[in-house]
Amino acid sequence: MDWYYANERDEQVQATEDELRRLAQSGSLQPDTFIWNESMDDWKAARLVKPEWFLGPGAATGAPTSTPAANPAPGGDIIATPPQSRPPSIPKAAPPTDGTALASLICGIAGLAFVSCYGFGAIFSLAGVICGHLCRKRLVRDGNTSSAGMALAGLITGYIGIGIALIFILIIGGVIALGVAAEAANSAPQSQ
Repeated sequence: MDWYYANERDEQVQATEDELRRLAQSGSLQPDTFIWNESMDDWKAARLVKPEWFLGPGAATGAPTSTPAANPAPGGDIIATPPQSRPPSIPKAAPPTDGTALASLICGIAGLAFVSCYGFGAIFSLAGVICGHLCRKRLVRDGNTSSAGMALAGLITGYIGIGIALIFILIIGGVIALGVAAEAANSAPQSQ
């Protein structure tokens, strides 16, 4: 049975189990390196599949369970060979969260939370909108969509917060204007 491992460039490299064991003992195959064979559903870390390979020198001895050989290159390196049955794609680590997208979302939510404080939340909402636009522009330019949803959520909550704050400001301004008009009407001399 052929085994495959993901090298440092995330390429699928074919090897025998014995070759993988030797790579693990030499330190070339790390415990978190993904490996796969036809009996597995998906790629898994080598330490989960073959923990005995990483227990120490001489711990992973035994007869090899697979006989097909990989294609060794000059110098003993193993080169990639096309598999007979295609292994699944190697799992990728999730990209880190974009800080500007996170700031946009936090400011947008804070804007909604503080909007009832005489429109004070509009400052946070405005910051959320600005961060959201800057982040989405950069993500599109870089071709990265990992945090686009978070930036969009910050934009949406920011615009909603700004809208609610404007409504509150208009209502408060209207109440003040009505109060001033009523006071002016009451203090005006009454003609009899």
